Amino acid sequence: QLDWHQIDDSARGLFDGIEAAHSACIVHRDLKPEIVLIEIAPGRLIPKIADFGLVKILDEEGPLAGKTRTGTTFGTPEYMAPEQISDVKGVDARADVFSVGVMLFELVTGKKPFEHDGLLELFNRISRGDRPTVHALRPDAPDRMVRAIDAALGPDRTLRAPALGAIRALWTEGASVLAVAPWSVQAIDQGRRRGRGEEGGDTLRRAQSQDTGLPVPAPPR
Repeated sequence: QLDWHQIDDSARGLFDGIEAAHSACIVHRDLKPEIVLIEIAPGRLIPKIADFGLVKILDEEGPLAGKTRTGTTFGTPEYMAPEQISDVKGVDARADVFSVGVMLFELVTGKKPFEHDGLLELFNRISRGDRPTVHALRPDAPDRMVRAIDAALGPDRTLRAPALGAIRALWTEGASVLAVAPWSVQAIDQGRRRGRGEEGGDTLRRAQSQDTGLPVPAPPR
């Protein structure tokens, strides 16, 4: 299980990758944990966004204006924004914002926000915003992270955060960046072994400086 500083660092890396696509007028439309690749750098884990098979180009004047590349499906239901359920071609960057909200919810709580027994129930829950609060599942979650997730998961896109930069601002509000990335050699090696299906070993508890706005994680049980 990741500690709060590792969660924070992972989210910031995720923002970097998706904002790079949005700055190029590209809407991904199929964001989910499975398409986030991890580059192992010295002392860091860097998220990389992959699988652009459903991208939509928003630049109306560029060489790819109006182009949409579609695959065999229209997204991954658990991570789709309400508007994408009914009109996959009419979405904009706010659909990606919603998907990021689902990923952040899962990153913080360990659970997907919309529990369901079937596709119809899932779509109804997404459209209504019917989900538990983050604090119901993780009472110790930092308020700034909760505010960011709530802003991203608004079912009405006209009331949702308009761009990922707004989610980043809420997520990082009042928190400073750690001088040292929160990934020890042991933690990185543990991730490698888990990726290979091996035992994860002991979970590390890292006490970080208190000026980051993050609670110190409890010891593993």
